[in-house]
Amino acid sequence: QEEKTKRIKKVFSGTEDDHEEKVRKCVELIKQYNSDDKAPPELFVFNILKKLDRENEIVSRAKEIGYQSDSHNYITQIISDIYETDDVSRYYNEIIDLITDTDEWKSYVKDIKNWLDEKSHQI
Repeated sequence: QEEKTKRIKKVFSGTEDDHEEKVRKCVELIKQYNSDDKAPPELFVFNILKKLDRENEIVSRAKEIGYQSDSHNYITQIISDIYETDDVSRYYNEIIDLITDTDEWKSYVKDIKNWLDEKSHQI
């Protein structure tokens, strides 16, 4: 929360009396994933895959991959190795399906899921 407020104040300037209230409302509108370690999403997903205890080609490949200088490469590497393609976007669902039942994933998406559930009831 504090980090969001700092970032908003850098770009949302003003001297009016209700400026702090506007900043507070702006912070409340921002929904994001919950990552305790502030890892990039690809690295977060990759780390969950490595912890899974199941027989699956994607999980096996994740456990074989070492350090990547670009965090995007963790998931890209898995997909390109298994499916021999650079068109990785069509395989993301398959990877996410493997981790959706984990506590880490549920915690990671909780705020966004709650917000979407709330919005869906308003429609």
